[in-house]
Amino acid sequence: MTGPQKRSGRGGGREVGHDHGEGGRQYETHLKEAAQEKPPETHRPGHGTHRQALDDFRRRFIVSTILTIPILLLSKPVQELLGIAIRFPGSDYLLLALATAVYLYGGWPFLTGIVSELRARMPGMMTLIAVAITVAYVYSSAVVLASSARKDSSGNLPP
Repeated sequence: MTGPQKRSGRGGGREVGHDHGEGGRQYETHLKEAAQEKPPETHRPGHGTHRQALDDFRRRFIVSTILTIPILLLSKPVQELLGIAIRFPGSDYLLLALATAVYLYGGWPFLTGIVSELRARMPGMMTLIAVAITVAYVYSSAVVLASSARKDSSGNLPP
């Protein structure tokens, strides 16, 4: 076969000849250079690169997981399930403080993400997660505060 041939598939109708000449060699050199280049880095506010963002998420996840252990141990349903009772003056407020730390530290990327998504008028996954964690945090905080407010001076709930 001589002359240009029609190429089907992804090239879709481009004419390619067998004699690439100087242009073909330049194209091959460009492909080799492009394969060795690093992918473009993302530049989001508060993050340098995609790798740094992943490291930040990982760090926040680990710290939040560690803080969740005492939260679970201080919660009444988990204590009833395990058959233990950990109560001391101010334990409800310690529970609220730990939950607030997890909400703010662990949820920070989502809470800042919702702001940027709503400013761009394009709600997405950050908005969904931020709304979910905020609803859970507000409800749990209200339950803890209401429970603490109903207690009498001896630390027990009134009849």
